Amino acid sequence: MGLYESLASVYDELFPLNQACLAFIDRLAAGGELDRRVLDVGSATGSLSLALASRSWDTVAVEPSPSMMALARHKAGAKGAAPLEFIEADMLSAGASLVEEGRSGFGLVLCLGNTLPHLENLDEVGRFLGLCRLLIAPRGALVLQLLNFSLIGAGFAFPDLSSSDMVFGRRYAALPGWQPDRRLCFRTELSPQAGQGAGHAWPHAGVMLDETAITPIPPPWLLGAIKGAGFASAEAFSAWDAAAFQEARDPYLIVVARRAAS
Repeated sequence: MGLYESLASVYDELFPLNQACLAFIDRLAAGGELDRRVLDVGSATGSLSLALASRSWDTVAVEPSPSMMALARHKAGAKGAAPLEFIEADMLSAGASLVEEGRSGFGLVLCLGNTLPHLENLDEVGRFLGLCRLLIAPRGALVLQLLNFSLIGAGFAFPDLSSSDMVFGRRYAALPGWQPDRRLCFRTELSPQAGQGAGHAWPHAGVMLDETAITPIPPPWLLGAIKGAGFASAEAFSAWDAAAFQEARDPYLIVVARRAAS
């Protein structure tokens, strides 16, 4: 069982809907220039997609994990959320299919939560950016959120996250033969809280370990690739409060890349 399959049952407790992120999106749309269609790539259990649908966004949620997608569909059914469409696919396949079907005109494309580095290499990142450019309407925007891989590399560990039942540990390690421009190993450990066995939220026995290879994307390369994909402009922020990004200081990078008006 992979990381996102094992994590699905406790994901919403470990990663609740980020209200600051939602407010940031509200501010982007405040001028009324954006088409009210949004593509949420890497939508996990759908919390953000559901929130946007409730704000009258025509929402398409893309997620490759069957367990995550099943929970998102269940939540949408319980809330009667509409209009909301789910696509169970990886980001490149979904993007290419939407382009082939002529389904452009999204006011926003979102790729948040360090989803972008799950692509195999920088060439795939460039392909994804190109697909986003084709899918976004004039004046629309692509919003990316990822780690600042100029600062974060092998040996970096996040603080543990805790739910009522579980502890989630995350760190980065070097793959065999690793060099600074190569993929990193994202190692995770999901385990019951001390003194607890497998509770109602955790159907597995013991500790779940997983390793996922990710592509470290340097901020200067990303901003250059966005320009190369045909976007008119790109702004870099360090947090959802729109503070300016400083590569030598900030662990997180948020980019808003905009299409030209025509």
